[in-house]
Amino acid sequence: MQYQIGICDDEKSTCAELEKYVIEFFSTQMSLAEVFVWYTGESCLQDLHKGIKIDILFLDIEFSGKNGVEIGRHIRETMKNASMHIIFISTKTNYALELFKIHPYDFLIKPLHKESIWKTLSHLLEIDELDKRFYTYTNKKMLYKIPYGKIMYMESRNRHIRIYLSSGEIQEFTGKIKTEISKLPPQFVMVAQSYIINLKYVVSCGYDHVIMHCGEKINVSQSHRAVFRERLRAYNEGV
Repeated sequence: MQYQIGICDDEKSTCAELEKYVIEFFSTQMSLAEVFVWYTGESCLQDLHKGIKIDILFLDIEFSGKNGVEIGRHIRETMKNASMHIIFISTKTNYALELFKIHPYDFLIKPLHKESIWKTLSHLLEIDELDKRFYTYTNKKMLYKIPYGKIMYMESRNRHIRIYLSSGEIQEFTGKIKTEISKLPPQFVMVAQSYIINLKYVVSCGYDHVIMHCGEKINVSQSHRAVFRERLRAYNEGV
């Protein structure tokens, strides 16, 4: 597989350093990488709107004009792109609340270090390999397969399970949701008696609910809150 890597930073030295680390990392893997570099947020967004597909975007926050938070929000909300892995980079650490709704994969502090870049990329490749694996179910004696990474959440209704996909499609079959959770990897969490969510598609959460990338609000029951919070913490830390 060839990965499309984006680097968006107005410091040319940072871009050059990151590009070097990325190329070195992929040279050690069984994968190829094509690197795109932008020095302004506007030029990055222009190319994304033209159709350039980016798998992993290293995005600086402090820009003159449109900053990194605005760019990330545009990617998620306007372009409806939930699959791009965004890694924010900054000299400051006080962006946690602003970044949460953008659901970045990681946040790296400048000056950047080769070890942290490689560790982040290594975790991402592991996640992508997991996303390519398949969830299977049977409906009317037919076997169906769905890549894990395309499932946003699952809902149980009257002995039927609905699978909501990132494409907007809904698939349905007869079954019990408590049985299905055991078939799914750790990024899937049961948050209520009738719901399993994919942490990849959580854009925000409150004390007793989560908002999914599609805009759906799903309540988190009291009995599931502790496990949900621990799993979300582990997922956001790349464990």
